[in-house]
Amino acid sequence: MQHRAFCSPHRMKGTMTAAVSWALPPPPHQLLCNASLFLDLDGTLVEIVSRPEDVVVHESVIELLDGLLRQLDGRVVVVSGRPAREVRRLLRRTSTVIVGSHGAEVLLGDGVEKRASSHVPGDHVVASLRQLAVAHPGVLIENKPFGLAIHYRLAPNAEQDCHDLAERIAAQEGLDVQHGKMVVE
Repeated sequence: MQHRAFCSPHRMKGTMTAAVSWALPPPPHQLLCNASLFLDLDGTLVEIVSRPEDVVVHESVIELLDGLLRQLDGRVVVVSGRPAREVRRLLRRTSTVIVGSHGAEVLLGDGVEKRASSHVPGDHVVASLRQLAVAHPGVLIENKPFGLAIHYRLAPNAEQDCHDLAERIAAQEGLDVQHGKMVVE
């Protein structure tokens, strides 16, 4: 019975529709009956900014997520390359499931955390990355629970050097490389 009530067009009116009135028209109601919604944080829920620490999550996004959680009976997941706890801090009070560190961490709405084992890079790796940042002002090195990120948004001419160093370190250390928007991890 509860399933049918959720699929009712009458239940879908209100919060979600009002919150996204500026966006695309709402999907057909039947599509949402058993749907889960996976949303990326950076570039989808928030603007991509020059420095990761400068990101701002507006209250309207929090309200939208809360509305989606209610409409989809909790089946909302925010995914990010950021650490899961950082995403939780940014999203404040929402109880959405968070998948962080490119899938290596899951933080459930009730606070339960699941993590893969991590590989701590050696001092020589960190030293190489610091040298790169010194050689290219504006390159930012970010420590993450499961690796390091090289941001070159403030130094776009350093793109090739950043990618080359990341590939070289990955080959030497047996790691994988993730390419993003003006970042390589």
